[in-house]
Amino acid sequence: QHAKRVLNDDGAYDDPWPTHKELFDRAWASHDIIEAQVARIEKRPPRFRGA
Repeated sequence: QHAKRVLNDDGAYDDPWPTHKELFDRAWASHDIIEAQVARIEKRPPRFRGA
């Protein structure tokens, strides 16, 4: 969600950062980030569970 929000943001929002920060923090606090790192080390596709 964070990447999608940042890439689709056209600057029309007055203060987008609180939402961006919340989504960024949720993404990096999830178990999926650990799974992504382990999968990369093991050279296999990640098995994401969702945030």
